[in-house]
Amino acid sequence: MLTFQVFPCEIISAEQLNASLSTFQKNTGRDVIVLMEACKSGSFADVLKEASSEISDSLSAAASDRMIITCTDEKDAYIGRNGRISFTQFFMDKLYSGKTFCESFSSARDQLTACGTPYNRMMPKIAPREAPLCEDYLVGDFGIASLYPEIQEQTESLAISADTSVELNVTLPDHSARTDIWAVIEPPNYRPPDVVEDLEAPEVRLPTVDLTDEDTENVLDGIFTGSYENFACNGEYRIIFYARNTDGLVTVSDPTLITVTGGTTLDFDGSGTVDVGDAVLSLRVLAGFDTDHICSGDINGDGKIGLEEVIHILSILSET
Repeated sequence: MLTFQVFPCEIISAEQLNASLSTFQKNTGRDVIVLMEACKSGSFADVLKEASSEISDSLSAAASDRMIITCTDEKDAYIGRNGRISFTQFFMDKLYSGKTFCESFSSARDQLTACGTPYNRMMPKIAPREAPLCEDYLVGDFGIASLYPEIQEQTESLAISADTSVELNVTLPDHSARTDIWAVIEPPNYRPPDVVEDLEAPEVRLPTVDLTDEDTENVLDGIFTGSYENFACNGEYRIIFYARNTDGLVTVSDPTLITVTGGTTLDFDGSGTVDVGDAVLSLRVLAGFDTDHICSGDINGDGKIGLEEVIHILSILSET
């Protein structure tokens, strides 16, 4: 049975929700659009897209329409920055900007892809695909929100040596400094959170840097800056910049790519040397902890950090 936790200790099944929606539509004749932001939410779509059999027989030919929109399919969903990086954030932004439900859905799906791993693993669903409501607007074909923050310039892609500090910068035409800017750094060989159990959500843990527009002589120039220096792993780092204005609208940048050379593959903790900390961290990885953003050190080529890597680190330490 498909279930959804709507509140701690309060669980509803897809069939129960469908029955409630069907009763509502029978008694009111109103259209219903269900938006679900949850892991495995796509598994609800087929059950909810049509009225329950007990009710459908009594609905007239002019019965109200229904459309189900989910942030992903039958797999996990991911949310970052307390929901600021999420399907619902991107979807509602477009609705408020005067787009149809279908246009907003497509845009939100594309923005998830642009956000990189793990958000690009989400596969939003809309059911039924031919739903008449898909071409409707939240209010009308006009915006009820302010303009999106515009990222005019950002840190360019470059190649650096390991552990080099890089200045991160974004330029906006709005000089009010009321826009929140942050950068999310995806290290090489980043592994998304493991699949979680039902009624739980995976935690996305990626390095994040807040950028600020420094007030120099009481002048705001619209240039937001910050820095990041933990480029310890060899390979390509992918940096995405986000801008969120006071109305809550979020803009996602194109990726900035930082290619790093001169790092050490067994320096799991980024300390600059292979030491006991790396052995401990690799053991934690083996036990299922700390599986995010460590350098690739796959000694035996099995595609994972395991006992072979731990033994290899210990052998290095025994020689020092």
